[in-house]
Amino acid sequence: MRIVAEGPIQVKEELGGYRHYINDPENRYDIHCGTVIELLQATERDERLVKGDWIQGRYEGALHKEPPQAYFHFAMAYPSGYELSAPIPLGSIVRLVKD
Repeated sequence: MRIVAEGPIQVKEELGGYRHYINDPENRYDIHCGTVIELLQATERDERLVKGDWIQGRYEGALHKEPPQAYFHFAMAYPSGYELSAPIPLGSIVRLVKD
């Protein structure tokens, strides 16, 4: 497994509209809808947040609304098969991993 990009998720406005990207220290990496990413989970320890585990899911973006919103689709509920999703706050740490 190779980490392609890791850093906070941000949004930028381009000529064609908004786009989310990973603000990796070495490069800004654009994220496209449907891309598999990992989100760094935070856990609470002694009333403070600490780094937890990475959760794998899929990025989707609502780029035509103000402000644009990133979403993380991460599981299917059993037995309904409904997919669970949550908004990704800007600044959350995500990474793109390739096999």
